[in-house]
Amino acid sequence: MDLRFLTAAEGGEEEGGGNFLVPNGTFIFELLAFLVILFILGYFVVPPIQRAMRQRQEMIEKGIEDARQARERAEAAQRAYREELDEARAEGAKIREKARAEADRLAGGKREQAQQVVAGLHEQGEEELHSQRDQAARELRAQVGTLALTLTERILGSTTADDERLRETIDSFLRDLEPEPADESSAAPGSGSL
Repeated sequence: MDLRFLTAAEGGEEEGGGNFLVPNGTFIFELLAFLVILFILGYFVVPPIQRAMRQRQEMIEKGIEDARQARERAEAAQRAYREELDEARAEGAKIREKARAEADRLAGGKREQAQQVVAGLHEQGEEELHSQRDQAARELRAQVGTLALTLTERILGSTTADDERLRETIDSFLRDLEPEPADESSAAPGSGSL
C-alpha cells in the first residue's frame, strides 16, 4: 500500500497537475469524520472530565481552607495556652513569695522549738541507748554464766558438784570485766558462741 501511495505521489509530480491535498477526494470525508469525532469528544467526553477536574479543584480548595482554619484555631489555642501559662507562672511566683515570707516569719519561732525537740529526742535516744546497753549486758552475763557452766561440764565430762560456788566465781569474773568498753564485751560472746 505504501508503494502505491509513493508511486501515486511520484506520478502526480510527473504530470504536474492534480491537487496534492486531495489526490483521490478522501480529504473531505476525513475532515468530516474528524469534526464528528471532535464533536462527540467535546459533547460526551470533555464535560465529565471538566466536571471531575472542577470537583477535584473545589475539594483541594476546601482542603486548603480547612487547613487554614485549623491552623488559625491552633494558633489561637496556642496563644490562649501561653497566656494561661504566663498567668499560672505569675500566680505561682506570688504564692512562692507568700510562702517564703510566711516561712521566714515562722522560722524564727519554730527554729528554737525545733532545737528543743531535737535536744529532747537526743536525750531520749541516749537514755534508751543506755537502757538497752544495760539490758544487753545483763542478758550477756546470764548467758555467759550458763555457757561457762555447760562448757565446764563438757570439758570435765561430768557435772560439777558445787554449782553455786561456780556461779559465784563466774559472776565475780564478769564484775571484774565490767569497766571494759561495751564493744569488747559484746565481741567476746560473739566469738565464744562460734
